[in-house]
Amino acid sequence: MAIDREFLEKSFPSTFEYFEHIGLSKEDFLAYVTLVTEGPM
Repeated sequence: MAIDREFLEKSFPSTFEYFEHIGLSKEDFLAYVTLVTEGPM
């Protein structure tokens, strides 16, 4: 299942802001969401 970046940015803006605040990128967040939804890879 592919993660829709635009959907995530609109649905979880505060989460993106938190990741940026602690020094992580949006790509880091997408990787995190992928691992959480798809399990270990």
